[in-house]
Amino acid sequence: MRIRELDPLLANQIAAGEVIERPSSVVKELIENSLDAGATKIMVEISNGGQSLIRIKDNGHGVHVKDLALALKRHATSKINSYDDLTRVMSFGFRGEALASIASVSRLKMISSTKNSDNGFFIKNNLEGLIDAPIPVAHPVGTTVEVANLFYQTPARRKFLRTERTEFQHIETMMHRLALGRMDVAFQLTHNQRDIFSVPAANSVAEIEKRIGTILGSEFMRYALCIEYAHQTMRLKGWIAEPRYSRSQADLQMIYVNNRFVRDKTIMHAVREAYRDVLFHGRHPAFLLFLEIDPSTVDVNVHPAKQEVRFRESQVVFSFVKRGVHEALSSVRPCHSSLDPNAKVPEATEQEPDSLNERGKYFASADDCVIPTIRQHSLLLHDCDLAHENTAVEHPMGFAIGQIHDIYIIAQNKLGMIVVDMHAAHERILYEKMKANFDHSKLIRQPLLLPIILDLPIAEIQAFENNAELFEKMGFVIDQMGKNQLAIREIPALIQNKNMQTILRDVFSDLIAQEKSSRVMAEINCVLSTVACHAAFRAPHKLMLPEMNAILREMEKTENSGCCNHGRPTWKQYAMNELDKIFFRGR
Repeated sequence: MRIRELDPLLANQIAAGEVIERPSSVVKELIENSLDAGATKIMVEISNGGQSLIRIKDNGHGVHVKDLALALKRHATSKINSYDDLTRVMSFGFRGEALASIASVSRLKMISSTKNSDNGFFIKNNLEGLIDAPIPVAHPVGTTVEVANLFYQTPARRKFLRTERTEFQHIETMMHRLALGRMDVAFQLTHNQRDIFSVPAANSVAEIEKRIGTILGSEFMRYALCIEYAHQTMRLKGWIAEPRYSRSQADLQMIYVNNRFVRDKTIMHAVREAYRDVLFHGRHPAFLLFLEIDPSTVDVNVHPAKQEVRFRESQVVFSFVKRGVHEALSSVRPCHSSLDPNAKVPEATEQEPDSLNERGKYFASADDCVIPTIRQHSLLLHDCDLAHENTAVEHPMGFAIGQIHDIYIIAQNKLGMIVVDMHAAHERILYEKMKANFDHSKLIRQPLLLPIILDLPIAEIQAFENNAELFEKMGFVIDQMGKNQLAIREIPALIQNKNMQTILRDVFSDLIAQEKSSRVMAEINCVLSTVACHAAFRAPHKLMLPEMNAILREMEKTENSGCCNHGRPTWKQYAMNELDKIFFRGR
């Protein structure tokens, strides 16, 4: 067969296969055109899940009558003029393919009017795929696009569409994404002449939070931390849910890069890493994040539907996002505002939520993070000042009154009763202290009167040899004594009086599980977590009241003290009204 040029209609239909996957793709492309045109109100009307009709009306700048026919042609756009424009593009559209692709697989009509025009003009594509001449009609400033009988010329594509309900769910999801990306625009959605979704323009913080609650749910907002973090030319803002509001699936994770919704592995991985220490295994974080970045450092032209981007310096973006999310999570500590006795506890959570007014935590720059000074004691639980603490001082975690089965600490605060998992809380306290001291090379060592001799297999000896500097930084002084023996001469002061053989064997197992030492350094927190887990009080363990109170005080000032290193909750508040209900008091 000889090579020949494709018919323009066929070429557009082939191109439509990449851009227009289903009715929701049409909605996305048309709304993005409206946003690029400066629209502040967008109305979307759907029939039969978008297969019969998609009508989108906006109040944007409109299209000049001389440009109407050109707007339906492929590679015709007003967004860019040169390659330099492409490298700095901030508009949603720039290829000039969407309208031409949609027109090639549907019956398309468009009416548009500009501010300087006395009336609007109507244009459509005919049965042959050609564009009829514009006809003057009455129409307010803005544009209305009507797409009927989607994929009528490509029945094979139509067969791949799902049920009306499924296709409309995709449209509704797309509307939610666009509405979250542009809070300043009003959106309205109807399906089969029934109102489904309507949000006014949101400009104030209260209006923005109301829109987020409408779309993502009020439970998300009640557990959301407001984050604003900046460094050099990058800015990260949005809302991240506390670890206690986790999900069984990654279905509530929204990322916007320069207001464009994307699925980006770099940012997703950074967020997961930030949550690593505080999220229970098998659970997923919930977040709504907006990354503002120099457009010349990000390529948005790498995916047909522009759902993926490529960063010039992905590692810099990764570190920036991880640091910002980590600092926001680290700000969560027990406080009176977080012990709301009237708050409703959602499924799979263990603590009461923060009040709405105390959620916002702002971070001006990456240089503002200051790690508090950590006092050095063996277990930090035997200080005389804590034993005789002034009970007149209010503390969010209250004061201990006893233990249950030497496992749980029972404390009383002004709201009622608090139950603390002794091991989980102590584990988090030790872990955070070890991390802070490790980062600042301040782990205090405790010399041993007699060295501990370990007989180890070759694999564990090699793990030690490959990571000798790591052990030294962790506070160990270890010498090799022969082919299969190690002598432990000094240990971290935080974990004295513990079974060092068990701790070190588990650390060696972690090291052997890693493929190379560089990965070990990247996963250093996992090793510190193992040490902290073994060093923490093991249930059952009887504590004196001063020791219990010391744990409560440390929890109040420790980062991420609401959960242990493995993501399990460390404490739960029982308000007085809850206890009253149990015993039918006040009835």
